[in-house]
Parts: sequence; structure tokens; C-alpha cells
Amino acid sequence: MPLKLIKVKSLKIKLIIWFSALLIAVYLALSLYFFLSHRSALYQKLDSELKVATLSLIKNLRMEENGVLTLSQNYLSGIDPAIGFKIFNHSGQVIFEIIRSEVSRERENSEKAALPEIWSSLDSLGFSFADRQKNPPTDNYFFRTRKSDKEHYWRILLLKTTIPEEEVEERNNEKANELPSVIYLVAFKSTRPIDEELETILRIIIIGGTAVLALSFAGGLFISNRALKPIQMISSTLKNISASNLKTRIPSGSYDRELVPLVKQLNDTLDRLDRAFERERQFTVDSSHELRTPLAAIINILEILERHPRSSEEYHQAIDEVLELASGLQNTIEDLLILARLDAGRSPLQLSRASFFELINEAWEMVKDKAAEKKINFHNEISPELIATIDIQKMKRVFINLLKNAVLYHRPNGTIWARGQQFNDRISLEISNNGPEIPPEKIPHLFERFYRGDESHSNAVEGAGLGLAIVKTAVEIHGGQVQVRSQAGLTSFIITLPKI
Repeated sequence: MPLKLIKVKSLKIKLIIWFSALLIAVYLALSLYFFLSHRSALYQKLDSELKVATLSLIKNLRMEENGVLTLSQNYLSGIDPAIGFKIFNHSGQVIFEIIRSEVSRERENSEKAALPEIWSSLDSLGFSFADRQKNPPTDNYFFRTRKSDKEHYWRILLLKTTIPEEEVEERNNEKANELPSVIYLVAFKSTRPIDEELETILRIIIIGGTAVLALSFAGGLFISNRALKPIQMISSTLKNISASNLKTRIPSGSYDRELVPLVKQLNDTLDRLDRAFERERQFTVDSSHELRTPLAAIINILEILERHPRSSEEYHQAIDEVLELASGLQNTIEDLLILARLDAGRSPLQLSRASFFELINEAWEMVKDKAAEKKINFHNEISPELIATIDIQKMKRVFINLLKNAVLYHRPNGTIWARGQQFNDRISLEISNNGPEIPPEKIPHLFERFYRGDESHSNAVEGAGLGLAIVKTAVEIHGGQVQVRSQAGLTSFIITLPKI
């Protein structure tokens, strides 16, 4: 069963992990660099010692009358006793060696006879006889590290060189003629001191890594707490905000620059939420008022009829009044339900192609009786070819409300126009009338719910003041907008829709 990575959902733990991982990675990189650099320096120093010792050996190497190679004791006293030497002829036979006490002790510490087994021939050093025959007799330094047992290592220098000609010419006997012209000089020294020093460094690195790991977790915890403290302050402030306490805001001046946009967005959201709750409260008050007023009137009429017997004509008149009030109450409830569905998004668009000319004519049929009472004329100047993809029922309700609003607030013998234009990416529709001018200070409030053009919400004009609120909401869910322009003798409601 494959292992699945554990997803950490805590931001604090993520910060601690990333900080610790970064710090440990830096520590390991620096430690590795230091270890390898120090190891290289130690081996370079050892190689230099072997090279200097080898060059000195060649200068002090002497040949006796019988052709035997010797060295003076004065030379040996100046050489590190831990360095050993072997000289091989071109056939790979040992013709000279120096193994002093320090080298012997290293051999004793790393199993007896291990050294001769490894370096008893040149082939064991990785140089075959064929290679030696093929290469010319020139000075070449080769360094190798060889293991003599399970744990012990030696650093080896191999120098291919020749015996000085003057040494050969001085010997006139037969043995001198047999002296090898090419020799292989091997110098070697134990790497135990280097290995022990490197092991000590590794132990220090491991101990330091443990300390760095602990410090990284502590530092990560400290930094994450500091970094998340502003978030905790914001969370604490938001916990104190409720439906009854929406005036509290997050102070942006006490936060870092990166958090200021977030704080601003949260404060803007709280402002919108506050305004929405305020509208909701006002809506509740206004809707209860609009529903209570006709209900109270109906109850009052019925109570009067119950007190004393009435004539048939009086009963019919009372019934007509009750029906009119009940009809208005029904219209208000329907408008409230429409707004509630639009606000909640539970009334999705049912899109289809439709002609605005025909749609506005159908809307006018719904209000023409009211218009006839006030002798208001209507002119539909929209081209029948102006067609778009819309929700027919919602847009029809928009035009009914606009035309009904124009009739209700118009003076007798007035005129209403419907006009439309098509642009590259939008459609503009306009419902205008030559009625009274709307005061500029009232225009921003026209689309508020239950607003009917005066402060008192009187019943002088029929309707609950929800028609224009429905217009605005229905147009906006189509991706459009509605504007109002009013001056003496001309008031226009302009709807702009995207061309689909």
C-alpha cells in the first residue's frame, strides 16, 4: 500500500517546518563544505609531506661500491619517522626499503603483515608492468589511498624516476652496469591522524546539527507566533462582532504593510454587512408597516359593519373597499416574495430570445386602463428588430413597474415614450415621460425599498414602494444597470443591458 503524504493544515506548523528545514539545509551545506574543504587541506598537506620527503630521499640516495643503495643517518633523522619508503626496479622487484619504528607501530595496530601484502609489488598499487614499459622514464607523481585492513588506510606516493647518471658513471664494476636506469620510489604514511581528526569533526557536526535542529524548532515557533500574532488579533476583533454589534472595525494602523489590504477588505466587508443588516432591519419595519396598515383598515371596516345593520348598498361599498385593500395587500406580498427570491438567488434566469418592442407593448396592456383614467398617451418608438436574449418574465415585470410608476406619478394628459438603441456590446432602453421633475436629492433613494417619493410614506399614491427596487434587482442580475435623469418636463429611466 503506497504511503500518502500527510497534509499539514496548520499554518503555524508549516512555518515551523519550513523555517527548520531551511536552517538545517543551510547548516548541512556549510558543514559539508567545511568538512570537504578541511579534508582536502589535510590530504594536500600530507601529499606535500610525502613529496618533500621523496625529493629529499632522491637527493640523498647513494650507491655503494657493490651497487647497493644507501642513505645517511643524518638524512633519516630529518624525515618524519611515520613515513616509509620502498624502491622497485623496472621489473617490479624491491631493491630498497625504509620502514622505521613509527611505520612498524602503525602496522602492528592495523594487523601484522597487512602492509607487505598490499605494497609488496607495484601491481598492488594499480600500476601494471605493461604500463610501466610503455611510459617513458620521466618524473611523475601518483597519489593513492589504499586500505590495509577493515578500518585502516594509508596514503601512498609513487614516483617514477631515474638514478642520476653521475652515480652510474662513477661505478666501473659489473654491478654498476646492472643498475636499473628507471626506478619506482614509493613513500607511504598512515592516514590514521587525519581519519581521527575528521571523525572528531563529524561528531561535532552531528552534535551541532542536533542543537541547530532544536534551535530551529524553537526559532520557528517564535517566528510563527510573531508572524501570526496580527492574524490572531484580527480574529479576536472579529469574534466580538455580531448582528447586534456591527460597528466595530479593525484598526489598520497597527498592522504591517502586507496585511493592510486584508484589513481594508475585511473592514469594507463589515461596512457592507452593516449596511445590509440596516437595510434588513428597515425592510422588516417597513414591510410590517405596509402589511399592518391595510390589515388594520380591513379589520376596522369589518368591525363597523358588525356593530350595526347596514343597507345592501353600504355592504357592497364596504366589500369593495375590503377587496381593494386585500388586492393591494396581495400585490405587496407578491412584490416581497419576488425580491426575496431575487436576493436569495433562488430565481435563476430563464433566457430566451425576445423582441423589446413586443415586450413593452405587452407591459403597456397591463397599465393602459390606469393610463386611460388620466388620459395619458403612450408611444412605443422601439424598433421591432431590437432583439436580445433575456429572461422574458423578469424583464416584462421591469417594464410593467416602470410604466406603472410613470402613470402613477404623471399629471393628466401627459405622454410616455419608450425608446431603444443598439450599440456594439450593449443595448440601451429608455422609458420617459413629460411629468413633473424629480428633485435631485430624491433620485439616489428612488430604488430603495418602500420609498415612494416622500418622507412620510403616505397612502396618497397607491403601491408599497417596491416596484423600482424590483426593477434595479432584476436588471442587475441580467448584468445591466439602471439610471435616472430628470429635469423640468422630462424624466427618463435608462436601462443598459449587455448584448447577448
